[in-house]
Amino acid sequence: MRFYEFCRFILLLLFCSNSNLISDSLIYSVTAIGYKPTLDRNLQEENMCRYTCKSKKWYPKPEVIWMNYGGDTVYVEAKTNVTWSERDHFTVQSIITLPCENVDVVCVVKLIKSEISRSGRSHFYTCIFFPEGIRPLCYF
Repeated sequence: MRFYEFCRFILLLLFCSNSNLISDSLIYSVTAIGYKPTLDRNLQEENMCRYTCKSKKWYPKPEVIWMNYGGDTVYVEAKTNVTWSERDHFTVQSIITLPCENVDVVCVVKLIKSEISRSGRSHFYTCIFFPEGIRPLCYF
């Protein structure tokens, strides 16, 4: 039985086991927080670097945001691909190209409605991201 079918089955059993609830509505939400993103950097020609961010096991469909160390969004064209499979749920891959001197790149994979995110950095930093408006807490 697939994960989502299992969740629906359990909720249906709970819902139907109480006859008082039959006339009520049942709203449920299943969330899967994916793996911490991996971030790879490859040197391209003319001192440009390609950054590749990957993460899997997300549900619902996440988005990718590129940031700098200070927590500001990096506005650059990103090639982002999100795929679905039963085994890995949603998998994301996002690629950007920047001058290699921009070494403080952070890839944030985020569930839009729940404000849950995980980040991967181009160096060995760990960051905890908070809701919008609060700077991330990063340490080495």
